[in-house]
Formats: sequence, C-alpha cells, structure tokens
Amino acid sequence: MHEERKKLLVFAEDRDVAEVAAFGLRMHEGWEPVLATTAAQAYKLAHDENVAAIAVIVIQPSAKVARIISKLMSLSSELHVPLVGITPEPSVHEQFALLGVKAACTPFDPIGMWEQLPATA
Repeated sequence: MHEERKKLLVFAEDRDVAEVAAFGLRMHEGWEPVLATTAAQAYKLAHDENVAAIAVIVIQPSAKVARIISKLMSLSSELHVPLVGITPEPSVHEQFALLGVKAACTPFDPIGMWEQLPATA
C-alpha cells in the first residue's frame, strides 16, 4: 500500500537553490516538494496544492528577508500549517528568531538539512 506523501512548500528566491533543496527533500520518505520563488507564487501554490508545511530557505542576508518571512508567516497562519526556516547564516537565523519562526542554522546540504523536518511539520 502506497503511503500518501505530505506536500511541503519549499520557498527560495533562487530557483536553483529551490531545485537542489527539493532534490534533497525527495530523499526523505513521506514528503513531496512544491517549489516557489516569489511570494505570489507561494500563496497560489500553497492553496492549490494543500501543503502540510512551508519551508523558507535563505542563503544570504538581504534587506528583503524580513518582508519575505513576514509574508510567509501570514500564509502559514492563514493555512494553519507550520513555517520553518533554513539558513547557513547566523544573522538570518537571528532574524527568523526575532520574528518567531522556528529555524535551523545549518550548512546548505540538500539532504541533511531536512533531517529535523518530521519533528517540525
């Protein structure tokens, strides 16, 4: 019997980062990635695909990070699904914490970065 895979919205502004992260996520049982690179795309896909959780990957600090996180927090709240952050940057990890988002500060390892996901989502 085939187990239903939960859908995870994987958000990263860089399409290549999103694709590599999705590849790693596919290595974990029970999860199917849904990729978004813009807030508008994330909003539409999250609703259309009935996602179980949202992960935002931020590789480098930028002025847009807080705004992106805020938009995804609103989406997470609206859909009643968890939002998790993943970043290799301590300063971005701090931004996640200041905004109240559970986040992992880990090197960008497309397979290893998802190890804690089942506990969070």
